[in-house]
Amino acid sequence: GPRGESRQRYAELKALNAVARALNASLELRTRLERALLVLLESLHYGTIRILLLDWDTVEVEMYAGRQHAGQSQLSFQRLDLLNLTPPGVVTPATLPWQPNHQRGQQRIHLLASPIMGRGPALGLLAASLPAGRRSLRRERHLLRHIGRQIGVAVENARLHERVRREADRLAAINAVASAVRRSLRVPSLLDEALRQLLSVTDLEFGVVFLTRGEADELAIGARAGVSEMQAVELGNQMRQQSGLGDASSCSKRTVVQEDLLGAQRRQPEGRPLTPRCLMHIPLYSLAHTFGVLSVGSFTQRHFAPGAADFLRGMGSHISLALENAYLYEQTQASARRLAATNAELERVNETLREAMGSKDQFLANVSHELKRPLAPARLAVETLIEAAPGKLSAQHRERLLRNTLRNLDNMDALVSQLLDAVRLQHQPQQATGGIIDLRGVVRASLASMQPLAEARHIEVHSILSSRALKVRGDPEALGRVCTSLLSNAIKFNRDGGSVLVQLEHAGAGGAVLSVTDTGTGIPAHAREHIFEGFYQADSSSTRRHDGLGLGLCIAKEIVEQHGGQIRFDTEEGVGTTFTVALPLA
Repeated sequence: GPRGESRQRYAELKALNAVARALNASLELRTRLERALLVLLESLHYGTIRILLLDWDTVEVEMYAGRQHAGQSQLSFQRLDLLNLTPPGVVTPATLPWQPNHQRGQQRIHLLASPIMGRGPALGLLAASLPAGRRSLRRERHLLRHIGRQIGVAVENARLHERVRREADRLAAINAVASAVRRSLRVPSLLDEALRQLLSVTDLEFGVVFLTRGEADELAIGARAGVSEMQAVELGNQMRQQSGLGDASSCSKRTVVQEDLLGAQRRQPEGRPLTPRCLMHIPLYSLAHTFGVLSVGSFTQRHFAPGAADFLRGMGSHISLALENAYLYEQTQASARRLAATNAELERVNETLREAMGSKDQFLANVSHELKRPLAPARLAVETLIEAAPGKLSAQHRERLLRNTLRNLDNMDALVSQLLDAVRLQHQPQQATGGIIDLRGVVRASLASMQPLAEARHIEVHSILSSRALKVRGDPEALGRVCTSLLSNAIKFNRDGGSVLVQLEHAGAGGAVLSVTDTGTGIPAHAREHIFEGFYQADSSSTRRHDGLGLGLCIAKEIVEQHGGQIRFDTEEGVGTTFTVALPLA
Protein backbone atom coordinates (compact mmCIF):
# COMPACT_ATOMS: atom_id res chain seq x y z
CA GLY A 1 0.00 0.00 0.00
CA PRO A 2 0.97 3.70 0.08
CA ARG A 3 2.52 3.31 3.50
CA GLY A 4 4.80 0.52 2.32
CA GLU A 5 5.81 2.51 -0.74
CA SER A 6 6.66 5.51 1.46
CA ARG A 7 8.79 3.33 3.70
CA GLN A 8 10.60 1.97 0.64
CA ARG A 9 11.24 5.48 -0.72
CA TYR A 10 12.48 6.59 2.69
CA ALA A 11 14.84 3.60 2.78
CA GLU A 12 16.11 4.40 -0.69
CA LEU A 13 16.70 8.07 0.20
CA LYS A 14 18.41 7.02 3.37
CA ALA A 15 20.59 4.62 1.37
CA LEU A 16 21.41 7.36 -1.14
CA ASN A 17 22.43 9.70 1.69
CA ALA A 18 24.53 6.96 3.24
CA VAL A 19 26.20 6.32 -0.11
CA ALA A 20 26.88 10.05 -0.49
CA ARG A 21 28.43 10.20 2.98
CA ALA A 22 30.56 7.14 2.24
CA LEU A 23 31.76 8.65 -1.03
CA ASN A 24 32.68 11.91 0.70
CA ALA A 25 34.33 10.31 3.72
CA SER A 26 37.77 9.99 2.13
CA LEU A 27 39.89 11.40 -0.68
CA GLU A 28 41.26 7.99 -1.59
CA LEU A 29 39.13 6.43 -4.33
CA ARG A 30 39.34 2.79 -3.30
CA THR A 31 38.34 3.58 0.28
CA ARG A 32 35.37 5.63 -1.00
CA LEU A 33 34.07 2.91 -3.27
CA GLU A 34 34.52 0.07 -0.79
CA ARG A 35 32.53 2.02 1.83
CA ALA A 36 29.82 2.72 -0.75
CA LEU A 37 29.63 -1.00 -1.60
CA LEU A 38 29.11 -1.87 2.07
CA VAL A 39 26.33 0.69 2.35
CA LEU A 40 24.59 -0.69 -0.74
CA LEU A 41 24.87 -4.29 0.43
CA GLU A 42 23.62 -3.53 3.93
CA SER A 43 21.04 -0.83 3.17
CA LEU A 44 19.49 -2.03 -0.09
CA HIS A 45 20.18 -5.75 0.48
CA TYR A 46 21.61 -6.48 -2.95
CA GLY A 47 22.91 -10.00 -3.38
CA THR A 48 25.95 -8.75 -5.28
CA ILE A 49 27.03 -5.31 -6.46
CA ARG A 50 30.01 -4.44 -8.60
CA ILE A 51 31.74 -1.34 -9.92
CA LEU A 52 33.84 -1.47 -13.05
CA LEU A 53 35.89 1.68 -13.85
CA LEU A 54 37.77 2.36 -17.07
CA ASP A 55 40.83 4.64 -17.02
CA TRP A 56 42.08 5.06 -20.56
CA ASP A 57 44.82 7.41 -19.41
CA THR A 58 46.49 4.64 -17.44
CA VAL A 59 45.11 1.89 -19.72
CA GLU A 60 43.64 0.03 -16.72
CA VAL A 61 40.33 -1.46 -15.59
CA GLU A 62 39.49 -1.34 -11.87
CA MET A 63 36.91 -3.75 -10.51
CA TYR A 64 35.28 -3.47 -7.09
CA ALA A 65 32.93 -6.32 -6.03
CA GLY A 66 30.74 -6.93 -2.99
CA ARG A 67 28.32 -9.71 -2.05
CA GLN A 68 26.24 -10.98 0.82
CA HIS A 69 27.31 -14.42 2.04
CA ALA A 70 26.14 -16.13 5.20
CA GLY A 71 24.84 -12.83 6.55
CA GLN A 72 28.18 -11.04 6.05
CA SER A 73 29.29 -8.51 3.46
CA GLN A 74 32.42 -9.48 1.53
CA LEU A 75 34.48 -7.14 -0.68
CA SER A 76 37.16 -7.70 -3.31
CA PHE A 77 39.24 -5.54 -5.62
CA GLN A 78 41.02 -6.29 -8.88
CA ARG A 79 42.96 -4.17 -11.39
CA LEU A 80 43.57 -5.32 -14.98
CA ASP A 81 46.10 -3.87 -17.38
CA LEU A 82 44.42 -3.73 -20.79
CA LEU A 83 47.80 -4.08 -22.50
CA ASN A 84 48.32 -7.33 -20.63
CA LEU A 85 45.16 -8.99 -21.98
CA THR A 86 45.22 -11.60 -24.74
CA PRO A 87 44.43 -10.38 -27.27
CA PRO A 88 45.33 -6.88 -26.00
CA GLY A 89 42.42 -4.66 -25.03
CA VAL A 90 39.67 -7.32 -25.26
CA VAL A 91 37.56 -7.77 -22.12
CA THR A 92 35.59 -11.03 -22.06
CA PRO A 93 33.65 -12.86 -19.35
CA ALA A 94 36.72 -15.00 -18.86
CA THR A 95 38.70 -11.93 -17.84
CA LEU A 96 36.02 -10.95 -15.31
CA PRO A 97 35.91 -13.85 -12.83
CA TRP A 98 33.35 -12.12 -10.64
CA GLN A 99 30.47 -12.42 -13.16
CA PRO A 100 27.32 -13.36 -11.16
CA ASN A 101 25.32 -16.48 -11.67
CA HIS A 102 21.83 -15.85 -12.96
CA GLN A 103 20.58 -18.79 -10.94
CA ARG A 104 21.06 -19.11 -7.19
CA GLY A 105 19.78 -22.59 -6.37
CA GLN A 106 16.17 -22.64 -7.57
CA GLN A 107 15.74 -18.89 -7.07
CA ARG A 108 15.88 -16.72 -10.17
CA ILE A 109 17.76 -13.41 -9.84
CA HIS A 110 17.94 -10.24 -11.91
CA LEU A 111 21.19 -8.54 -12.99
CA LEU A 112 20.81 -4.76 -13.27
CA ALA A 113 23.43 -2.40 -14.74
CA SER A 114 23.79 1.36 -15.02
CA PRO A 115 26.56 3.53 -16.43
CA ILE A 116 28.73 5.48 -14.01
CA MET A 117 28.50 9.02 -15.29
CA GLY A 118 30.45 12.12 -14.40
CA ARG A 119 30.44 15.46 -16.12
CA GLY A 120 31.62 13.91 -19.36
CA PRO A 121 31.73 10.46 -20.98
CA ALA A 122 30.82 7.35 -19.04
CA LEU A 123 33.50 6.33 -16.55
CA GLY A 124 32.42 2.75 -16.04
CA LEU A 125 29.59 0.43 -15.11
CA LEU A 126 27.59 -0.22 -11.91
CA ALA A 127 26.00 -3.69 -11.74
CA ALA A 128 23.81 -5.24 -9.01
CA SER A 129 21.87 -8.49 -8.56
CA LEU A 130 18.72 -9.08 -6.55
CA PRO A 131 16.11 -11.83 -6.39
CA ALA A 132 13.40 -11.68 -9.04
CA GLY A 133 10.13 -10.06 -7.92
CA ARG A 134 11.64 -8.61 -4.78
CA ARG A 135 11.33 -4.98 -5.82
CA SER A 136 10.26 -3.02 -8.87
CA LEU A 137 12.92 -3.31 -11.62
CA ARG A 138 11.97 0.13 -12.91
CA ARG A 139 12.55 1.66 -9.48
CA GLU A 140 15.80 -0.26 -9.05
CA ARG A 141 17.15 0.94 -12.39
CA HIS A 142 16.26 4.52 -11.45
CA LEU A 143 17.99 4.09 -8.10
CA LEU A 144 21.12 2.62 -9.72
CA ARG A 145 21.29 5.57 -12.10
CA HIS A 146 21.29 7.96 -9.12
CA ILE A 147 23.97 5.90 -7.39
CA GLY A 148 25.99 5.72 -10.64
CA ARG A 149 25.94 9.52 -10.92
CA GLN A 150 27.08 9.87 -7.30
CA ILE A 151 29.90 7.42 -7.89
CA GLY A 152 30.83 9.18 -11.14
CA VAL A 153 31.21 12.53 -9.38
CA ALA A 154 33.24 10.87 -6.62
CA VAL A 155 35.48 9.15 -9.18
CA GLU A 156 36.09 12.38 -11.08
CA ASN A 157 36.84 14.24 -7.86
CA ALA A 158 39.16 11.49 -6.64
CA ARG A 159 41.00 11.34 -9.95
CA LEU A 160 41.27 15.11 -10.06
CA HIS A 161 42.62 15.08 -6.53
CA GLU A 162 45.08 12.33 -7.42
CA ARG A 163 46.19 14.21 -10.53
CA VAL A 164 46.67 17.43 -8.53
CA ARG A 165 48.50 15.55 -5.77
CA ARG A 166 50.72 13.80 -8.32
CA GLU A 167 51.55 17.09 -10.03
CA ALA A 168 52.22 18.69 -6.64
CA ASP A 169 54.56 15.83 -5.74
CA ARG A 170 56.34 16.18 -9.05
CA LEU A 171 56.68 19.93 -8.66
CA ALA A 172 57.98 19.38 -5.14
CA ALA A 173 60.52 16.89 -6.50
CA ILE A 174 61.62 19.30 -9.22
CA ASN A 175 61.87 22.12 -6.66
CA ALA A 176 63.91 19.87 -4.37
CA VAL A 177 66.33 19.13 -7.19
CA ALA A 178 66.41 22.82 -8.17
CA SER A 179 67.19 23.76 -4.56
CA ALA A 180 69.95 21.17 -4.47
CA VAL A 181 71.34 22.68 -7.68
CA ARG A 182 71.43 26.11 -6.04
CA ARG A 183 72.96 24.84 -2.80
CA SER A 184 75.77 22.68 -4.10
CA LEU A 185 78.02 22.12 -7.10
CA ARG A 186 79.00 18.57 -6.15
CA VAL A 187 77.84 16.50 -9.11
CA PRO A 188 77.60 13.04 -7.41
CA SER A 189 75.36 14.27 -4.58
CA LEU A 190 73.21 16.27 -7.02
CA LEU A 191 72.62 13.25 -9.23
CA ASP A 192 71.83 10.98 -6.28
CA GLU A 193 69.30 13.51 -4.95
CA ALA A 194 67.70 13.89 -8.39
CA LEU A 195 67.24 10.12 -8.80
CA ARG A 196 65.87 9.78 -5.26
CA GLN A 197 63.29 12.51 -5.81
CA LEU A 198 62.39 11.14 -9.23
CA LEU A 199 61.67 7.62 -7.99
CA SER A 200 59.78 8.87 -4.93
CA VAL A 201 57.05 10.61 -6.95
CA THR A 202 56.64 8.16 -9.83
CA ASP A 203 55.84 4.49 -10.18
CA LEU A 204 59.24 3.93 -11.82
CA GLU A 205 61.64 1.48 -10.22
CA PHE A 206 65.10 2.52 -11.34
CA GLY A 207 67.10 5.36 -12.82
CA VAL A 208 70.66 5.73 -14.15
CA VAL A 209 72.54 8.87 -15.19
CA PHE A 210 75.17 8.25 -17.86
CA LEU A 211 77.77 11.01 -18.24
CA THR A 212 80.37 11.71 -20.90
CA ARG A 213 83.87 10.80 -19.81
CA GLY A 214 87.21 11.79 -21.33
CA GLU A 215 87.99 12.74 -24.89
CA ALA A 216 86.53 9.51 -26.32
CA ASP A 217 82.99 10.82 -25.68
CA GLU A 218 81.92 7.49 -24.21
CA LEU A 219 79.14 7.37 -21.62
CA ALA A 220 79.95 6.14 -18.12
CA ILE A 221 77.73 5.63 -15.06
CA GLY A 222 77.48 8.86 -13.08
CA ALA A 223 74.76 7.79 -10.61
CA ARG A 224 72.26 4.94 -10.26
CA ALA A 225 69.28 3.98 -8.11
CA GLY A 226 67.21 0.80 -8.07
CA VAL A 227 69.69 -1.24 -10.14
CA SER A 228 72.97 -2.98 -9.46
CA GLU A 229 76.25 -2.02 -11.07
CA MET A 230 75.97 -5.01 -13.41
CA GLN A 231 72.43 -4.08 -14.46
CA ALA A 232 73.47 -0.47 -15.07
CA VAL A 233 76.37 -1.61 -17.26
CA GLU A 234 74.06 -3.92 -19.22
CA LEU A 235 71.56 -1.09 -19.59
CA GLY A 236 74.31 1.08 -21.04
CA ASN A 237 75.26 -1.68 -23.49
CA GLN A 238 71.64 -2.10 -24.52
CA MET A 239 71.29 1.64 -25.00
CA ARG A 240 74.38 1.64 -27.19
CA GLN A 241 73.08 -1.20 -29.36
CA GLN A 242 69.39 -0.37 -29.67
CA SER A 243 68.73 3.31 -29.13
CA GLY A 244 71.78 4.89 -30.75
CA LEU A 245 72.75 6.74 -27.57
CA GLY A 246 75.94 4.84 -26.86
CA ASP A 247 78.30 7.80 -27.00
CA ALA A 248 78.03 11.54 -26.55
CA SER A 249 78.65 12.35 -30.20
CA SER A 250 75.49 10.47 -31.24
CA CYS A 251 73.28 11.76 -28.41
CA SER A 252 70.39 13.54 -30.06
CA LYS A 253 68.01 15.90 -28.28
CA ARG A 254 65.11 13.47 -28.76
CA THR A 255 63.62 11.47 -25.90
CA VAL A 256 63.63 7.73 -26.69
CA VAL A 257 60.74 5.68 -25.23
CA GLN A 258 60.77 1.87 -25.27
CA GLU A 259 57.69 0.02 -23.98
CA ASP A 260 56.29 -3.50 -23.99
CA LEU A 261 59.70 -5.18 -23.65
CA LEU A 262 58.25 -8.27 -21.97
CA GLY A 263 59.33 -10.63 -24.75
CA ALA A 264 62.99 -9.85 -24.18
CA GLN A 265 62.84 -9.91 -20.39
CA ARG A 266 65.21 -12.19 -18.47
CA ARG A 267 65.06 -13.06 -14.79
CA GLN A 268 67.55 -13.65 -12.03
CA PRO A 269 67.83 -17.09 -10.39
CA GLU A 270 65.57 -15.99 -7.51
CA GLY A 271 62.92 -14.94 -10.03
CA ARG A 272 63.36 -11.17 -9.92
CA PRO A 273 63.45 -9.43 -13.32
CA LEU A 274 66.91 -8.71 -14.69
CA THR A 275 65.91 -6.64 -17.70
CA PRO A 276 63.33 -3.82 -17.77
CA ARG A 277 59.86 -3.95 -19.30
CA CYS A 278 59.78 -0.25 -20.17
CA LEU A 279 62.58 2.28 -20.69
CA MET A 280 62.89 5.98 -21.35
CA HIS A 281 66.14 7.76 -22.30
CA ILE A 282 66.18 11.54 -21.78
CA PRO A 283 69.23 13.38 -23.21
CA LEU A 284 71.00 15.80 -20.87
CA TYR A 285 72.33 18.83 -22.69
CA SER A 286 72.67 22.61 -22.68
CA LEU A 287 73.10 25.09 -25.51
CA ALA A 288 76.84 24.51 -25.56
CA HIS A 289 77.39 21.00 -24.18
CA THR A 290 76.04 17.46 -24.24
CA PHE A 291 76.42 15.90 -20.78
CA GLY A 292 74.90 12.44 -21.19
CA VAL A 293 71.61 10.55 -20.80
CA LEU A 294 69.06 10.00 -18.01
CA SER A 295 67.65 6.46 -18.32
CA VAL A 296 64.61 5.45 -16.25
CA GLY A 297 62.16 2.58 -16.33
CA SER A 298 60.38 -0.27 -14.60
CA PHE A 299 60.87 -4.02 -14.31
CA THR A 300 57.15 -4.72 -13.87
CA GLN A 301 55.18 -2.10 -15.83
CA ARG A 302 54.98 -2.29 -19.59
CA HIS A 303 54.14 1.34 -20.20
CA PHE A 304 54.67 4.78 -18.67
CA ALA A 305 52.00 6.77 -16.86
CA PRO A 306 50.39 9.71 -18.70
CA GLY A 307 52.50 12.86 -18.57
CA ALA A 308 55.58 10.94 -17.41
CA ALA A 309 57.63 12.08 -20.40
CA ASP A 310 56.98 15.77 -19.69
CA PHE A 311 57.87 15.38 -16.03
CA LEU A 312 61.02 13.39 -16.80
CA ARG A 313 62.13 15.92 -19.41
CA GLY A 314 61.65 18.66 -16.79
CA MET A 315 63.75 16.67 -14.35
CA GLY A 316 66.35 16.18 -17.08
CA SER A 317 66.45 19.94 -17.65
CA HIS A 318 67.27 20.54 -13.98
CA ILE A 319 69.93 17.83 -14.02
CA SER A 320 71.40 19.43 -17.15
CA LEU A 321 71.38 22.80 -15.39
CA ALA A 322 73.24 21.28 -12.45
CA LEU A 323 75.81 19.73 -14.77
CA GLU A 324 76.19 23.02 -16.66
CA ASN A 325 76.73 24.90 -13.40
CA ALA A 326 79.27 22.31 -12.27
CA TYR A 327 81.02 22.51 -15.65
CA LEU A 328 81.15 26.31 -15.53
CA TYR A 329 82.38 26.20 -11.93
CA GLU A 330 85.14 23.76 -12.90
CA GLN A 331 86.08 25.96 -15.86
CA THR A 332 86.16 28.98 -13.55
CA GLN A 333 88.31 27.10 -11.07
CA ALA A 334 90.66 25.97 -13.83
CA SER A 335 90.88 29.54 -15.13
CA ALA A 336 91.57 30.76 -11.60
CA ARG A 337 94.31 28.17 -11.20
CA ARG A 338 95.84 29.15 -14.53
CA LEU A 339 95.59 32.82 -13.59
CA ALA A 340 97.22 32.12 -10.22
CA ALA A 341 100.01 30.21 -11.96
CA THR A 342 100.44 33.06 -14.44
CA ASN A 343 100.52 35.61 -11.62
CA ALA A 344 103.08 33.52 -9.76
CA GLU A 345 105.20 33.29 -12.90
CA LEU A 346 104.86 37.03 -13.49
CA GLU A 347 105.83 37.68 -9.89
CA ARG A 348 108.85 35.43 -10.33
CA VAL A 349 109.79 37.26 -13.54
CA ASN A 350 109.26 40.61 -11.84
CA GLU A 351 111.45 39.51 -8.95
CA THR A 352 114.10 38.43 -11.43
CA LEU A 353 113.82 41.78 -13.18
CA ARG A 354 114.07 43.60 -9.87
CA GLU A 355 117.15 41.59 -9.01
CA ALA A 356 118.57 42.26 -12.48
CA MET A 357 117.90 45.97 -12.11
CA GLY A 358 119.51 45.91 -8.68
CA SER A 359 122.47 44.00 -10.08
CA LYS A 360 122.73 46.48 -12.94
CA ASP A 361 122.70 49.44 -10.57
CA GLN A 362 125.25 47.75 -8.34
CA PHE A 363 127.34 46.85 -11.37
CA LEU A 364 127.36 50.45 -12.61
CA ALA A 365 128.34 51.61 -9.16
CA ASN A 366 131.10 49.00 -9.01
CA VAL A 367 132.36 49.87 -12.50
CA SER A 368 132.48 53.57 -11.61
CA HIS A 369 134.25 52.79 -8.37
CA GLU A 370 136.78 50.40 -9.91
CA LEU A 371 137.59 52.72 -12.81
CA LYS A 372 138.10 55.64 -10.45
CA ARG A 373 140.40 53.58 -8.24
CA PRO A 374 143.39 53.61 -10.72
CA LEU A 375 142.34 56.85 -12.40
CA ALA A 376 142.65 59.05 -9.33
CA PRO A 377 146.35 58.30 -8.54
CA ALA A 378 147.25 58.44 -12.24
CA ARG A 379 145.63 61.87 -12.51
CA LEU A 380 147.38 63.05 -9.34
CA ALA A 381 150.76 61.93 -10.67
CA VAL A 382 150.20 63.67 -14.01
CA GLU A 383 149.06 66.88 -12.28
CA THR A 384 152.17 66.77 -10.07
CA LEU A 385 154.41 66.42 -13.11
CA ILE A 386 152.69 69.30 -14.91
CA GLU A 387 152.53 71.73 -12.00
CA ALA A 388 156.01 71.09 -10.58
CA ALA A 389 158.51 73.90 -11.26
CA PRO A 390 161.41 73.07 -13.56
CA GLY A 391 164.22 71.43 -11.68
CA LYS A 392 162.16 70.91 -8.51
CA LEU A 393 161.56 67.14 -9.12
CA SER A 394 164.51 64.81 -9.21
CA ALA A 395 164.88 62.36 -12.08
CA GLN A 396 164.16 59.43 -9.73
CA HIS A 397 160.98 61.10 -8.38
CA ARG A 398 159.79 61.91 -11.89
CA GLU A 399 160.40 58.34 -13.05
CA ARG A 400 158.53 56.97 -10.01
CA LEU A 401 155.51 59.17 -10.76
CA LEU A 402 155.49 58.13 -14.40
CA ARG A 403 155.75 54.44 -13.56
CA ASN A 404 152.93 54.81 -11.01
CA THR A 405 150.78 56.47 -13.67
CA LEU A 406 151.59 53.72 -16.16
CA ARG A 407 150.75 50.99 -13.66
CA ASN A 408 147.37 52.55 -12.85
CA LEU A 409 146.58 52.97 -16.52
CA ASP A 410 147.45 49.30 -17.05
CA ASN A 411 145.08 48.37 -14.24
CA MET A 412 142.35 50.44 -15.86
CA ASP A 413 143.05 48.81 -19.21
CA ALA A 414 142.83 45.39 -17.57
CA LEU A 415 139.44 46.26 -16.03
CA VAL A 416 138.08 47.48 -19.37
CA SER A 417 139.43 44.37 -21.15
CA GLN A 418 137.87 42.13 -18.53
CA LEU A 419 134.52 43.86 -18.97
CA LEU A 420 134.69 43.57 -22.77
CA ASP A 421 135.68 39.90 -22.52
CA ALA A 422 132.69 39.15 -20.30
CA VAL A 423 130.29 40.83 -22.70
CA ARG A 424 131.83 39.09 -25.68
CA LEU A 425 131.76 35.65 -24.06
CA GLN A 426 128.15 36.15 -22.97
CA HIS A 427 126.82 37.19 -26.37
CA GLN A 428 129.16 35.33 -28.72
CA PRO A 429 130.08 31.97 -27.13
CA GLN A 430 132.30 29.84 -29.30
CA GLN A 431 134.49 26.80 -29.10
CA ALA A 432 138.13 27.44 -28.27
CA THR A 433 140.62 27.15 -31.10
CA GLY A 434 144.39 27.00 -31.08
CA GLY A 435 147.26 24.60 -31.03
CA ILE A 436 148.42 22.02 -28.57
CA ILE A 437 149.99 23.50 -25.45
CA ASP A 438 151.55 22.17 -22.24
CA LEU A 439 149.53 23.26 -19.23
CA ARG A 440 152.64 23.25 -17.05
CA GLY A 441 154.00 26.27 -18.92
CA VAL A 442 150.71 28.14 -18.55
CA VAL A 443 150.62 27.49 -14.80
CA ARG A 444 154.28 28.50 -14.29
CA ALA A 445 153.66 31.80 -16.11
CA SER A 446 150.66 32.58 -13.91
CA LEU A 447 152.62 31.72 -10.77
CA ALA A 448 155.39 34.08 -11.80
CA SER A 449 152.97 36.96 -12.52
CA MET A 450 151.19 36.56 -9.18
CA GLN A 451 154.34 36.25 -7.07
CA PRO A 452 154.67 40.01 -6.36
CA LEU A 453 151.08 40.21 -5.15
CA ALA A 454 151.64 37.19 -2.87
CA GLU A 455 154.80 38.68 -1.43
CA ALA A 456 153.02 41.97 -0.74
CA ARG A 457 150.44 40.03 1.34
CA HIS A 458 153.10 37.77 2.91
CA ILE A 459 151.35 34.74 1.47
CA GLU A 460 153.31 31.62 0.64
CA VAL A 461 152.53 30.02 -2.73
CA HIS A 462 153.36 26.33 -3.14
CA SER A 463 153.04 24.36 -6.35
CA ILE A 464 153.04 20.68 -7.22
CA LEU A 465 153.21 20.15 -10.98
CA SER A 466 153.15 16.89 -12.93
CA SER A 467 156.52 15.57 -13.97
CA ARG A 468 155.27 14.75 -17.47
CA ALA A 469 153.75 17.06 -20.04
CA LEU A 470 150.00 17.64 -19.85
CA LYS A 471 149.06 18.72 -23.36
CA VAL A 472 145.69 20.19 -24.20
CA ARG A 473 144.29 21.87 -27.27
CA GLY A 474 143.36 25.50 -26.75
CA ASP A 475 144.30 29.16 -26.37
CA PRO A 476 147.25 29.61 -23.98
CA GLU A 477 146.34 33.23 -23.28
CA ALA A 478 142.76 32.32 -22.34
CA LEU A 479 143.84 29.37 -20.19
CA GLY A 480 146.46 31.59 -18.57
CA ARG A 481 143.70 34.03 -17.69
CA VAL A 482 141.81 31.20 -15.95
CA CYS A 483 144.86 30.21 -13.89
CA THR A 484 145.70 33.84 -13.08
CA SER A 485 142.10 34.56 -12.02
CA LEU A 486 142.06 31.58 -9.63
CA LEU A 487 145.44 32.52 -8.18
CA SER A 488 144.41 36.18 -7.83
CA ASN A 489 141.27 35.24 -5.90
CA ALA A 490 143.21 32.77 -3.71
CA ILE A 491 145.64 35.53 -2.75
CA LYS A 492 143.10 38.36 -2.56
CA PHE A 493 140.63 36.52 -0.30
CA ASN A 494 143.32 34.90 1.86
CA ARG A 495 144.38 35.97 5.31
CA ASP A 496 147.68 37.78 5.78
CA GLY A 497 150.44 35.24 6.21
CA GLY A 498 148.30 32.47 4.72
CA SER A 499 149.22 30.04 1.98
CA VAL A 500 148.14 28.89 -1.46
CA LEU A 501 148.67 25.45 -2.98
CA VAL A 502 148.59 24.96 -6.78
CA GLN A 503 148.46 21.40 -8.10
CA LEU A 504 148.50 20.20 -11.69
CA GLU A 505 148.28 16.46 -12.27
CA HIS A 506 147.12 13.78 -14.66
CA ALA A 507 143.66 12.37 -13.99
CA GLY A 508 142.03 9.20 -15.18
CA ALA A 509 140.17 8.91 -18.51
CA GLY A 510 142.72 11.14 -20.29
CA GLY A 511 142.27 14.40 -18.43
CA ALA A 512 144.30 17.07 -16.66
CA VAL A 513 143.26 18.55 -13.32
CA LEU A 514 144.30 21.95 -11.98
CA SER A 515 143.41 22.80 -8.38
CA VAL A 516 144.05 26.00 -6.43
CA THR A 517 143.57 25.81 -2.64
CA ASP A 518 143.74 28.77 -0.24
CA THR A 519 143.54 29.22 3.52
CA GLY A 520 141.24 32.21 3.27
CA THR A 521 137.79 33.21 4.43
CA GLY A 522 135.81 30.73 2.34
CA ILE A 523 132.71 31.53 0.30
CA PRO A 524 129.58 32.54 2.28
CA ALA A 525 126.60 30.18 1.97
CA HIS A 526 124.37 32.84 0.40
CA ALA A 527 126.90 33.47 -2.39
CA ARG A 528 127.72 29.92 -3.46
CA GLU A 529 124.93 29.48 -6.01
CA HIS A 530 125.82 32.84 -7.62
CA ILE A 531 129.61 32.57 -7.57
CA PHE A 532 129.94 32.00 -11.33
CA GLU A 533 127.42 34.71 -12.29
CA GLY A 534 128.68 37.81 -14.04
CA PHE A 535 129.15 41.00 -11.96
CA TYR A 536 128.35 39.14 -8.74
CA GLN A 537 130.32 39.85 -5.55
CA ALA A 538 129.73 38.25 -2.18
CA ASP A 539 130.39 41.66 -0.61
CA SER A 540 128.77 44.27 -2.86
CA SER A 541 128.94 47.17 -0.42
CA SER A 542 130.79 50.35 -1.27
CA THR A 543 133.09 49.73 1.68
CA ARG A 544 134.15 46.26 0.58
CA ARG A 545 137.73 45.33 1.21
CA HIS A 546 138.61 43.89 -2.21
CA ASP A 547 138.36 45.60 -5.57
CA GLY A 548 137.18 44.07 -8.85
CA LEU A 549 134.08 43.77 -11.00
CA GLY A 550 133.14 40.22 -10.04
CA LEU A 551 133.82 38.98 -13.56
CA GLY A 552 136.88 36.79 -13.02
CA LEU A 553 135.12 33.52 -12.18
CA CYS A 554 132.38 34.11 -14.78
CA ILE A 555 134.99 34.54 -17.50
CA ALA A 556 137.01 31.58 -16.19
CA LYS A 557 133.94 29.32 -16.35
CA GLU A 558 133.16 30.39 -19.94
CA ILE A 559 136.76 29.75 -21.05
CA VAL A 560 136.94 26.33 -19.35
CA GLU A 561 133.64 25.20 -20.90
CA GLN A 562 134.77 26.44 -24.33
CA HIS A 563 137.78 24.15 -23.93
CA GLY A 564 135.46 21.20 -23.17
CA GLY A 565 136.25 21.20 -19.46
CA GLN A 566 134.52 21.74 -16.14
CA ILE A 567 135.14 23.95 -13.12
CA ARG A 568 133.87 23.46 -9.56
CA PHE A 569 134.69 24.48 -6.01
CA ASP A 570 134.70 23.18 -2.44
CA THR A 571 134.61 25.68 0.39
CA GLU A 572 134.21 26.05 4.12
CA GLU A 573 133.76 29.42 5.77
CA GLY A 574 136.77 30.40 7.90
CA VAL A 575 138.85 27.49 6.53
CA GLY A 576 139.37 28.08 2.83
CA THR A 577 138.36 27.25 -0.72
CA THR A 578 139.56 24.91 -3.45
CA PHE A 579 138.77 25.57 -7.12
CA THR A 580 139.24 22.60 -9.46
CA VAL A 581 139.48 22.74 -13.25
CA ALA A 582 139.30 19.53 -15.35
CA LEU A 583 140.38 19.68 -19.01
CA PRO A 584 140.58 16.91 -21.63
CA LEU A 585 144.05 16.04 -22.90
CA ALA A 586 144.81 16.41 -26.58
